[in-house]
Amino acid sequence: MTNLGKTALALTVLALIGGFVLAAMLGKYHNAWSQTLATAREKSEAAIEQRDQAELQLLTTQAELARTKLGWGYEWSLSAQNAPQINGNVLSVPIGTQQGINVRNVNDDQGQQQRVGPPIHVFTGDQNGQSRYLGEFTLAGEPGPNQSSLQPTWFVSPEELQTWDFSNGTRLRSQIPPGERAAVEGANQQVQRLREGILQANRNIAEQQALLASVQEQLDFRKKELLGNPDLERIPERPEYSDGLVRALVDTEEERNEIQDAVDDLRRRIKSAADQRDALLSQLSSLIAELPRASSRISQRP
Repeated sequence: MTNLGKTALALTVLALIGGFVLAAMLGKYHNAWSQTLATAREKSEAAIEQRDQAELQLLTTQAELARTKLGWGYEWSLSAQNAPQINGNVLSVPIGTQQGINVRNVNDDQGQQQRVGPPIHVFTGDQNGQSRYLGEFTLAGEPGPNQSSLQPTWFVSPEELQTWDFSNGTRLRSQIPPGERAAVEGANQQVQRLREGILQANRNIAEQQALLASVQEQLDFRKKELLGNPDLERIPERPEYSDGLVRALVDTEEERNEIQDAVDDLRRRIKSAADQRDALLSQLSSLIAELPRASSRISQRP
């Protein structure tokens, strides 16, 4: 085999090895990112289902809480026209001393006299005529004859504050039986835990969605590596950047095939030339044999 044939054969072997290596790498990256994307999707769907279950449980608990607290203590009813006004998390209500909101003097542990008002339990109505217990409030400052300010006795989150709706009427009660009040506190704690669970679920969903977006971005990047990125400028020495590894591999195979065809054609031409040379040599030998021999020693001198 000639040096040119050996060189062409070596190039062909190297192209085949490179093609196999590129194909293995491409399959490995594609499978890894596809698995990561599937895992992110499964986690995101599980977090959404967990959030939905927590919201459903929250609504059920709130309904049970509202039914448990109805019917105790002195009641003040407010229509939608004179509904409480919200200032931060403080309620301004149109009831005061003339409506029975009394403040009494109480000595604290240090013997200091304090002005203490009654607890006020606030219920709101909904469009279906059901009541929802908002919570226990205390007086914020001295009440007026027909006006008082109420502040909640628990921490009110911004999300919970947005659910306060007094457009369907409001009822205020002065007391709840001790046994039922314990149930109310337990329900309040459960509601708070469920709210925290929903917040945590929302955070998990946001994290999973961000992870999903990142994985999708990586997958798109890998797809562009495989299939090409028309936004990149084509570099003649490295066409795989813009054309993609698949296109570059196909082009390499086509180039290899062209080289193989050229090598095969060259081999055929070389063989034909060699056969023609051998034929000429054979013919020349026959002609030499047919020449007449010299008749004297002088004519046989070299």
